[in-house]
Amino acid sequence: MGATFQTQPQPAGHAFSIPGTESSQALDVISDKMGGGGNTASAKVVFTVPVGTKLTDAGPKAAVEKAVAALKGAPQVAAVADPYEARTVSPDARTAYATVTYAVSAPDLTEQAKEALITTGETAGAGGVEAEFGGDATQAGSEAGATEGIGVIVAAVVLLVTFGALVAAGLPLLTAMIGVGVGMAGIQIATGFFDLSSSTSALATMLGLAVGIDYALFIVSRYRHELTEGRDGEEAAARAVGTAGSAVVFAGLTVIIALAALAVVGIPFLAAMGFAAAGTVAVAVLINLSLLPALLGFAGRKILPKTQRHAPGKHERVAQTPFGERWARWVLKYRVLALIVAVAAIGVVAIPATDLHLALPDDSTAAEDSTQRKAYDQLSAGFGAGFILADDSIIKSLGFALAFGVAVDAFIVRMTIVPAVLSLVGRAAWWLPRWLGKLLPNVDVEGEQLTKNLGTGPAEDRELQHV
Repeated sequence: MGATFQTQPQPAGHAFSIPGTESSQALDVISDKMGGGGNTASAKVVFTVPVGTKLTDAGPKAAVEKAVAALKGAPQVAAVADPYEARTVSPDARTAYATVTYAVSAPDLTEQAKEALITTGETAGAGGVEAEFGGDATQAGSEAGATEGIGVIVAAVVLLVTFGALVAAGLPLLTAMIGVGVGMAGIQIATGFFDLSSSTSALATMLGLAVGIDYALFIVSRYRHELTEGRDGEEAAARAVGTAGSAVVFAGLTVIIALAALAVVGIPFLAAMGFAAAGTVAVAVLINLSLLPALLGFAGRKILPKTQRHAPGKHERVAQTPFGERWARWVLKYRVLALIVAVAAIGVVAIPATDLHLALPDDSTAAEDSTQRKAYDQLSAGFGAGFILADDSIIKSLGFALAFGVAVDAFIVRMTIVPAVLSLVGRAAWWLPRWLGKLLPNVDVEGEQLTKNLGTGPAEDRELQHV
């Protein structure tokens, strides 16, 4: 993998396409008629003047034409459409734009070329003309690393508070980051064979960290439980992988299948994102079933808080009832009320979906003080239209949707609605027609059958000897 990584990877692109849609067909026609292609970078330089001034006046027009002429000589520029020749001047003559087409794709643009676009376009300011810039040529490289770093720090704090031990908090983070690293290496290799967008690695990183930490928590928590039952580290690790590891495999498979199913919609960049994220999740599952147990073996009882690192017997329990148990008891006591409130809450939150308009983000979603947003607003004011995709907005929307969805699923659905419904319907919740029950496999998701087959362990033996 290392050798392939050195020779194969290519920069991820920023272009998105949805074959078969009217917009894609229109772009294809424009490409055929006007030259160029969807793979080359482009930018729009938007020129505006204050109220009372027109771009057709001698001074502003000369400044714009001088800037356009300079842009034609900028690095990596293939062509520049003069706004006066292309008739891209607004009816009130206060807004105009020049389209800059490059000879290379956006990932291949040099920093020198990007800087030249800004500095050259701003030379129009000498004639009292303001210039703003939009397009994929103006997009900065991904800086997701800082955001992901903040997320890891927050996760570390939460884990440390939850487990009360540095080792227990660090292992899930360590294995998750290793999994993401392997997944990113695989994605970089894949760019040598497939055209992947820059958002592909971002989604894979988000999901890889999330499921990597989540799945590691299953096993680490079970390992800690087995230690407090009086078992030695080796047996505790084996039981943890045999029980919680089964749940990790089941959960991982469902996520992998769901992500791979994005290919069904027939949108290439969504399919690529789904497969890349599914691969990263698969790596996370494998690492949690192999590397994590080995690390637990090295950690031993250091995985526990200092107050619990002596060898307790099964009879020792935590005095305080965990929050999860207290919440479950409350839900079961007031199950009808809990169910009604939870369903009503989801309904209220879903009301805005009735006016939801779906589309890929453009420069209108960029930061208000960014040149891309200013260019979009000026084009909208002058022409009533805007252009250009913004990759960072895609990542932000994906991240927010995932975080919100997970929060609703965990706290409202799994911790409230599911236990309330199960307690209301009782054993009927597990009913299946006999013929269907015979066909379906008996899946032991949490590995409880293993615990029964193993019989008594050291903790139970000590209790029998004591009696």
